[in-house]
Amino acid sequence: MSEHEASEADRTSDSVAAFAADLKALKQQHPKVSYEMMERHLRRRRIEVGRSTLNNAIKPNSLATERTVRAFVLALTDDEAAAARWVARRNRLAPPEKSENLADHPPAPPRRAVSSNRLWQMATAVVVLVATNLATAVGVRSCGQDPVAEQTVRPTDSLPLVQTGADPGKTHCRFDAKVAAGNNAKPQMLLEILFSHTCDAAWARITRYDNAGLGNRLEVSIYRRSDPHGPTRQDAVEPDVDSAYTTLIVRVDPTDRLCATGAVATGAQVEHVSQEICT
Repeated sequence: MSEHEASEADRTSDSVAAFAADLKALKQQHPKVSYEMMERHLRRRRIEVGRSTLNNAIKPNSLATERTVRAFVLALTDDEAAAARWVARRNRLAPPEKSENLADHPPAPPRRAVSSNRLWQMATAVVVLVATNLATAVGVRSCGQDPVAEQTVRPTDSLPLVQTGADPGKTHCRFDAKVAAGNNAKPQMLLEILFSHTCDAAWARITRYDNAGLGNRLEVSIYRRSDPHGPTRQDAVEPDVDSAYTTLIVRVDPTDRLCATGAVATGAQVEHVSQEICT
């Protein structure tokens, strides 16, 4: 946030409309970043906020949620401190929560006392029910038909299987993915291989930081080192973006290494980001 933005945030005449206008001004400082690109950038940070929600944040007649404001600023600046300042300003504008006025509610009707005879009947019914259930459970177990005892399912067993060619952003693989290899020999370019141990699968990602994504394209590939041009090779070519990733390649052999290459195109010029990287 600039000094001008900070002074705007501190002024006593701040309003929802002024806050939205300043968010809009922040967006206008990044004319090449579309709402679609903001959504993709957030997804890479594992923040699920849609483009329509981001667009609504600059409407003057409503105050965006704290989560939306943070996502909006991070999508444009990648600055956690700036996002925190915007959130703090937003929270100063948020209406205080209404405390419940107990005087507005009629007193609760008095509870009827339960007689000792009624308590004895309830206790007897509970004992009978427990005894009946226990007898049923013993009978089922003796017949070898206890599905709970014989079907112990591990949490990972319930996860859907993934296949080579699947979009990692639509699978559970993204939750435990870690960077297994990377190269940013060119400071404005980054090539990475992300690997999920849960899925035993990987995908490649390329990111450009030169703000030249609009009108140009990114190319990225991942493949088995033992079969670089085989049927499992995954390629991606994305125009008008600052980052692109391939679909999944599932590793069938623990010793099989996975490799990736990437390139950026600016106009008619295509430049490789780095040498081949491998896990």
